[in-house]
Amino acid sequence: MKAPAGSATAAAARRLLLLHSTARPIGRGTFAQERWNWLVRAAVVIVFGWGLLSPSYGLQGALVTAAYPAAVAIAYSLVLGYASVFDFAWNAVVGIGAYAFAFAEQHLGAGPLVGTVLAVVLASILGAVTTLPSAWLSGFQLALVTIAAATVFGAALVSFPSVSGGSSGLPVLRSWFNFSPLDTRAQLGVAIGVVVVTGLAVWATTAGRTGRLLIAAGDDEFLARSLGVRTTRVRVLAATWAGALTGLVASFSVQQAQVALPDSYGLPLLIQVFLVLVVGGRRSVWGPVAGSLIVVAIPAYIGGINGNVLTIVFGLLVVFTVVVRPAGLYQDRMRDRDGVLGALPGPLRMGRTRFRGTSKTSDLRLFTGVEAIGLVKSFGAVRALDHVSFKVGPHEVLGIVGPNGSGKTTLLNCLNGIWRLDEGSLSWRCRDGSKTAPRAAGTIALGRHGVGRSFQTPRVFGGLTLRDNLEVLPGGIRVPPARMDAAVADWELGPWASQSVGFLPHGIRRAVEFARLDLAGASVLLLDEPAAGLSDEELARFVLAVRRWRDEGRCVVLVEHNHELINAVCDRTIVLAAGKVLGVGDLEELRRDEHIREIIGDRLD
Repeated sequence: MKAPAGSATAAAARRLLLLHSTARPIGRGTFAQERWNWLVRAAVVIVFGWGLLSPSYGLQGALVTAAYPAAVAIAYSLVLGYASVFDFAWNAVVGIGAYAFAFAEQHLGAGPLVGTVLAVVLASILGAVTTLPSAWLSGFQLALVTIAAATVFGAALVSFPSVSGGSSGLPVLRSWFNFSPLDTRAQLGVAIGVVVVTGLAVWATTAGRTGRLLIAAGDDEFLARSLGVRTTRVRVLAATWAGALTGLVASFSVQQAQVALPDSYGLPLLIQVFLVLVVGGRRSVWGPVAGSLIVVAIPAYIGGINGNVLTIVFGLLVVFTVVVRPAGLYQDRMRDRDGVLGALPGPLRMGRTRFRGTSKTSDLRLFTGVEAIGLVKSFGAVRALDHVSFKVGPHEVLGIVGPNGSGKTTLLNCLNGIWRLDEGSLSWRCRDGSKTAPRAAGTIALGRHGVGRSFQTPRVFGGLTLRDNLEVLPGGIRVPPARMDAAVADWELGPWASQSVGFLPHGIRRAVEFARLDLAGASVLLLDEPAAGLSDEELARFVLAVRRWRDEGRCVVLVEHNHELINAVCDRTIVLAAGKVLGVGDLEELRRDEHIREIIGDRLD
């Protein structure tokens, strides 16, 4: 016999079904992925180890040829992989590093040390410059701009022969290691060393807070900005560091080539590195190395392959990879980014190294309320907000109801700094009693002053674990482990704490949003239909949380279609229709107005 939907038996059955439908498949998938990763790592080590031991000059030369693109791809993964910036001028970053090393020798008469330093400095600057347009461009627009910049760089190499040597390039006669061109084993040893150093640098960079911020900016820039993350700064700094590493790699690769040629740093190099990342895995260190063995080493070792045939093979390889393994051959195991020591395996792990401390923004400057006067926002001929005015302060929950298209979400987006007002003003009350009126305040600034947000569809960072999602907080807030564990326990998130939120059900993802608001200490909470899709148990937990937030002195603005919830938690309610305020007050009293009742209905649910 089927139990009633609202019974305890049904609730227990739903919870059991949830555990079987999420936790178990994820566990099996994680184990299979880790086993596959071990095979990939073993294959990489065996191939390069055999290359060092083998007497085959052909194999060693092919591995040297593959090692440097692998190292460049590892560095480039910080930009294209982790931060998801379509900076397609990276071949120019490699080129300026190589030419800087050769220029230091040919024009300055300097040795390898000066050449390496110059390569690192110039490549880091160019990496930052080519990534900077991501502040206002994205997608194919950014890709076109950066490809154009790389094309200009290539043309400049040929156009100024007095500096670059023109089409003949610049020779490199001095190097850190005076190997014979026939000593391919020694060359391979140096190349492996470059790959290892680059890989360790990127691994250390992404193992902790920097990795979290990069993935946050790459996965959902909109959400990251609402959490006060300065996404442009994060990306440019990452590109600067990636450029420095690329310059280091280029300085060694040009020593091995013994000449810097303009044709070596054109679009084919970018395509090669891009393929290495796509095939190998864009958010890993081992992936680009494995990808380079397939994309670069195998064709180089076989030799004599027709270019058209190679193009067809690589095209099919990309299609196969994207369809069968979208994340690439190697996908890092999802883990909490606790820093370098926390990322070490097994017995080497030194415990949690979470940041401690508080927000950089003074508590006295956190916003605790807002007064809106005559807000107007139009989209073309449609007026979404039509002279909306209201006031809400601490210890208060303000509900906003109205039919679809009435302007509720638009209002929250204007309060959140996502959209600028056409008319009207916002005056924010600070905790110290003062007021400020940053009419054009951006989302980042508001997030750093205590304005928190939830969205109609829960927004989370799919490339991070649940716990790491909770670590991305406004203004550099650093959460002690005990407080983090308490928030995870309060919202009953423990069973999923180390799993990717991308695989979790709606209710858990919504709880992540609420837990993040708790940890951030947001003083003004803008909640957009938070009860949608929640079970009875989850809804009851949310009601208790709203009441607690009000008792703690927070200001809550709640957009909701669930009128029963509005009645349960709101002190006042605004009724919106066609962008206009129809009434403000207790929802039950507002229903007595026949016009309002016709618009919002007479049912509580």
